[in-house]
Amino acid sequence: MANLLFRDPPLSGQPVNLVFGDIAGVAGDVAVTLVGTLPALGGHVGIARVFGVALASTLPALAGTVNAVYFTDTQRPTVAQVLTLAQVAQPVEGGITQPQQHAQPTNSGFEDAFAQALPAGGYLHAAYSEADRTATHTASAFAEADRYAAQVVQALMQDGTITRQSRSSPFTEAVGTRSGLTGVMQDGTSTRQSRRSPFAEGQRGPLVRYQGRAGAAMARWLGVGSRFQEAWVPRPGQYVPPVIPPEPPPYWGAHLLFACPPLAYPALLFGLTQCTPPTAPDALFYILPARVYMTAHTITAQRLPDLADVPIFEATLGADSGSYCWSLSASGPASLFELLAPVAGLPAQIRITLDGMPWVFAIDAISRNAAFGKTGTSVQGRSVTSLIAAPYVRSQARIEPDDKTAQQIALIDLAGTGVDLDWGIGAGALANGGMVDWFVPAGAYSRQGTALEAVSRIVQAAGGYLQSHRANPTLLARHPYGQRIGDVSGAPWHWGLGAADVELAPDAIITSAITRRDGPDVNAVYVSGTSHGVLALVKRAGSAGDKLASMVTDSLITHTDAARQAGLAVLGAAGPKYAVTLDLPVLTGPSQPGVIDVGALVQVNAAVPWRGRVRGVQVSAKQPSLRQTITLERHLETT
Repeated sequence: MANLLFRDPPLSGQPVNLVFGDIAGVAGDVAVTLVGTLPALGGHVGIARVFGVALASTLPALAGTVNAVYFTDTQRPTVAQVLTLAQVAQPVEGGITQPQQHAQPTNSGFEDAFAQALPAGGYLHAAYSEADRTATHTASAFAEADRYAAQVVQALMQDGTITRQSRSSPFTEAVGTRSGLTGVMQDGTSTRQSRRSPFAEGQRGPLVRYQGRAGAAMARWLGVGSRFQEAWVPRPGQYVPPVIPPEPPPYWGAHLLFACPPLAYPALLFGLTQCTPPTAPDALFYILPARVYMTAHTITAQRLPDLADVPIFEATLGADSGSYCWSLSASGPASLFELLAPVAGLPAQIRITLDGMPWVFAIDAISRNAAFGKTGTSVQGRSVTSLIAAPYVRSQARIEPDDKTAQQIALIDLAGTGVDLDWGIGAGALANGGMVDWFVPAGAYSRQGTALEAVSRIVQAAGGYLQSHRANPTLLARHPYGQRIGDVSGAPWHWGLGAADVELAPDAIITSAITRRDGPDVNAVYVSGTSHGVLALVKRAGSAGDKLASMVTDSLITHTDAARQAGLAVLGAAGPKYAVTLDLPVLTGPSQPGVIDVGALVQVNAAVPWRGRVRGVQVSAKQPSLRQTITLERHLETT
């Protein structure tokens, strides 16, 4: 075994590099000293000379390559040196790497699952009134025992007294006798009689020698495999010790430890161990499972168009498929009565912004109330699309003399009102639940009423409904079972296909309520126009079409597209179903839905996931709380 002898000892406190076969800065002969007491000493010495080479040239762009190979067969003498498998580690000033990041403190409040309690002036009623001390004796189920000289009367709950009477026991104490022992459970006493035992005393038997088939062992050489090969003398080269990163000590502190690293979604999960991050669902918007949802809400109100700040105490916003617009109910100080007064006969407009989401309303009614030591103002409003309805515009009569589509007729009725129309994409990969346009011949359309009533009458002829944009003066024509994104049918029996619009984790549901609202048991309906119309039987695909609903007639059912949509509105509402009301937080982070719109298809990821379409939404805003309540139409045969 050869030990390595280093010519230059390592300096204290300096990094150690092992250099083999390198004669640093020595030019000329190499001095070699051999020391040994071996008999018949013999050996050979290889001498190498090192020459300094200098190249000088004036050639332009001189380039060259020199390959030098250095070999040495110098044997290292055997010198007793102490070897160690590991070198002394050098102190390294490195920061502690931590697998979890530290949360940054913010000034935002955190959301609580319970609303803030309001102080009340009522008295506290206790289930038990405080007992008053009386002079009467207190009755007790057990009277205090008196001492008597007589014997203690036996009782179920009395302490026994020491008596000389014998006590009965299923196991009596054995009494020493001279006769044989009897009794199943008695203790035996020492007697001179012999005792029988199921095991007799062992007797010595004859010696039996061992007889076996094993002979004398033979020596056998077996090779032993090893994962380490035989070491050899190190080749010339330079050894650089690897940098071993320091192991971070166990973390103990007051900082937040995240169980999951932050991803693209704003779900903060706290725990002791790392976890596998959940995969994002296919829906465009979703709320992932979490033990705590922390939000900080901003609620502001401004008057339009001067952007004057409007102080409000609380506000409630709502919309549903039965109304054409969003509604507002708010309260504030008495100064709102003058601040939101009508101007030039037109109602004032107010913009309410909830977590960056704007709504614009026209103030319909405003009232101021006063009580002893308290005054306030109540405000009622609707979307600005209400300005094309009574009492702000007059009723008109009109007949369309030319061939048009239903969407073109509606745009003509809205001309000059300042209100636009979003008919929806209809069928296709970008469908959003809108209407499918259809052809209307000349003379088939006539109306008497305001512009809003005219557009609503056109949409309702094909089974649709009107909604309003949150902030813009735009009417939205939608169908309750319109085509969904990705060219997926909007019929209830197809809600399980494709991706939902919004996916909700059960953790995000604060409260829920279910009401049974079954529709008629029908699978077909006749839809007909009048003088210019068509007659069509609309039935559910795959059914016999033997359960007919009441016939639907309208003068604007002039095409099969209109008849199909009108029939789907009747058949889609049929069958057993629930009206499910969910109370949810308003979350506006990346991929989170914020306030869910009417008509969105929502999937609740319970133990058995189910889907429903939003038919109503209501938002309650009271600083710092912000909640939304949605009503879902859930069909039982499709979950």
